[in-house]
Amino acid sequence: MSYLLLMLTFVFEVPLGIMTVETNSTAAYAKTILTDSYNTIMTKGGSYLTQEQREFLDGCEFKVYLIYANGRAGVETIYGLDGFVNCIKKGVFTKDNPGGPLFCTFNNVKDNSPVKVRFKYNIRREPLYVEMKYINNGGLKLYFYRNAAKVPTIADPRMVFRFRRQLQNWGGMGSPLHGGPWGANDKKKYVDETKEIQNAGYQTSVEVYNKNLVGPNFSYDTSGSSVPAWTADRIRVEILPSDNYKIIGSTFYGDEFLCPVDLENNKFYPPFSGNVYVF
Repeated sequence: MSYLLLMLTFVFEVPLGIMTVETNSTAAYAKTILTDSYNTIMTKGGSYLTQEQREFLDGCEFKVYLIYANGRAGVETIYGLDGFVNCIKKGVFTKDNPGGPLFCTFNNVKDNSPVKVRFKYNIRREPLYVEMKYINNGGLKLYFYRNAAKVPTIADPRMVFRFRRQLQNWGGMGSPLHGGPWGANDKKKYVDETKEIQNAGYQTSVEVYNKNLVGPNFSYDTSGSSVPAWTADRIRVEILPSDNYKIIGSTFYGDEFLCPVDLENNKFYPPFSGNVYVF
């Protein structure tokens, strides 16, 4: 049996984050100093900073929102030059905070020549969490989260979300609501449709239906006595399941139960006796 000695080199992902700075300098000056300082630290080291850069950084207070490779996130406050350098230059990898590997290379120990290795990848993709909410005067929206704790995120614009909207509407002159005949001006409607949307705007939420299509329903009882004389309806919007996301909360908005439907004969039956709607 023979062995091949290989040298393995890893490049790891460091924490990602957003940094804000509090300073008495102008925004333009601060941006220039910070950009130049960052480039110097990353390419040469903190000892190559100019006196102007050191004095500026020593007078700053930074707040940093960090997202680690294991999904943890938090806000840290750092002060001055040393804090700034440690934040962007020094990463500590532990069992609880490992760096996420970006890529690796293999080389022969003998002559440092590259070695091609075939891998079978089994990379676990973090799920996207979604939640439907009705916003007063804003319609029905779908919100995107990076975890079950509802930390907002931007959904991949290539991902498709599918919905089903069912509407059963009846009423008009009022008489059908109490067992009478359909009037000439009665409003009767049945809708059963599917819809696909994508996050084309790169937002943390997207509109599913505007308020005119899914607005609050009128309340009623089985006799129809509490229904306004001119209309009544039942509506239900359901987000269809997918392996690409997990649903938080209810899978639908609107009425839990719809009227019985006879699709073969194109009929549905409102919640009071003596009326059948033919659509």
